[in-house]
Amino acid sequence: MNQGDLVVRKSYGGDVLFRVESIEPIEELAILKGTDYRLLADAPIPDLSVVQNPEQTRAAQEVRVKVNESLRRIYEQREQQNVQTDISIRLAQKISLISKCPAKCCIWTETAIT
Repeated sequence: MNQGDLVVRKSYGGDVLFRVESIEPIEELAILKGTDYRLLADAPIPDLSVVQNPEQTRAAQEVRVKVNESLRRIYEQREQQNVQTDISIRLAQKISLISKCPAKCCIWTETAIT
């Protein structure tokens, strides 16, 4: 194992992909930096497994799932905001029309919103 290698921790089931920042040979300890998350950790060297293809690891797959879930939630929130904005615009337009009615015959009802 060398500085710069991509590794996962066996004891954590390979949950996070790390890059070896430095190795402390006396303590048999590696200082690790997360690749997908902002993490700084240390781990015993025997607990680490070098990763040849990082895209095939469980850690990378979990990150992709989380990213996709986050993007889906953002999309849904924006859609909901767009609907609320459209309703607000229509309401403002109807209020404007009612206030301009020269005969003052328009009656405000709950159905005027839709």
